[in-house]
Amino acid sequence: MPENRAPRVQEFAIENARFIIEHKDFPVLNLSATGLGIALPITENIPEDKPFSGIIDHDNRRFSVTLSVIRREPRQTGLHIIEGGEDIDIYLRSKYSAEINAQQMVHVNPSTLQQQQDGQPHWLFDGHKSQLYFIESNGIVGRFKISWQEHNFSRDIHGRVHYEKNGKPGQASREDISAIIRFLGHIENLENSFLGQIASSLRKGV
Repeated sequence: MPENRAPRVQEFAIENARFIIEHKDFPVLNLSATGLGIALPITENIPEDKPFSGIIDHDNRRFSVTLSVIRREPRQTGLHIIEGGEDIDIYLRSKYSAEINAQQMVHVNPSTLQQQQDGQPHWLFDGHKSQLYFIESNGIVGRFKISWQEHNFSRDIHGRVHYEKNGKPGQASREDISAIIRFLGHIENLENSFLGQIASSLRKGV
């Protein structure tokens, strides 16, 4: 993701968002701090030659914004946010931290990693604190280590799963496990078969 681009949350993540203008509301298809796409047909009137005001509503949070039209298509309209994007940026980074962080994960070429006795290493990381490291042999995931936010999950060579929060051993809650699986599920370069095995191990082992 380019450094200057605000994080974009895909359609599946904001299915309950609405854009309100002049007492009419339309579904939001995608949203970032700098713009949004709405299901507003080209047959609907909207100011195209000057900025206008509207409201973005999501999960009982409302954001007043000033916008301009950047694209009209038969079934949707693209809007640029001129004012009000700062609050949306904070909201998106808080509510969708797993999705946004997962989009930044890079899969290191496995051929550049040193082969281990128990299999082929795979390493995905975001260049900061988040990472997923696991060993795979013939499609079977063995040991792994996951770091995301304050959470650290690992499975040792004997299949035991361990959990630490802020560096201290503890018991992961269902919410912790759901959050880490949601994060893993949005990593584009993680194969579904590996994701399924790791998620199953997390649910059973902690």
